[in-house]
Amino acid sequence: MASAIEVLGKQALKTFSDRRLCQKNLDKLLSLINKITADDVKLDKNILDYVSRQPAPMCVMDIFENKDITIAIFILKHGVRMPMHDHPGMHGLLKVISGMVELSSYSLKTKSDHVIKAKEEIAAVRHRPVCLDSNSAACTFTPTEKNLHEISCVEGPAAFLDILSPPYDVDEFGKGTRP
Repeated sequence: MASAIEVLGKQALKTFSDRRLCQKNLDKLLSLINKITADDVKLDKNILDYVSRQPAPMCVMDIFENKDITIAIFILKHGVRMPMHDHPGMHGLLKVISGMVELSSYSLKTKSDHVIKAKEEIAAVRHRPVCLDSNSAACTFTPTEKNLHEISCVEGPAAFLDILSPPYDVDEFGKGTRP
C-alpha cells in the first residue's frame, strides 16, 4: 500500500503533467494535501530540534523533483521570515505541517512576463495576511494570484510542505529558465 506522501506525489504529477490545469485534479490534490501530517513525511520533534540548534535560519528537505513538479519541506526557525519572493509562471500549494506561520501575499497587476526591470514600479493587490498551522487548509497561488509572498514563522520551528509546478529550472514556454 502506498504511503500518504506517495499518493500525494502521484496526484501532483497527474495534476501538473499537462500544462492545461484540470480543476478536478487540482481539487483532488488539495483534498490530499490537506490531510498530510508531519507523521506522513516522518518529520518528528528530533528533526525540528536539530534544525533549531543549527546556525542557518531555515532548512529545506527535497522530497521529489522532475520536469513537472517540485515537492519539498521547508523548516523555519522561530521568528524567521522568508523574504518576499515570487514563483514566475508557477502554481504552488503550501501546507503547514508543524508550528505556525504568517503568510503575506500580493497579486501583481501586470500583464508582463514577470521580468521586472530595476527601479520599475509595479502595482499589486495586497491580500489579508493569514496565520496558518497544521489544522489550516493549504494555501494556493497561481502565476497571477498571490504569487508574490513572504512567510514568517510565528510559532516554531514551523514546517510546511511545498508543491511547485513547473520547477524553477524548467524552460518556461521557450523563454529560458526562470529568474
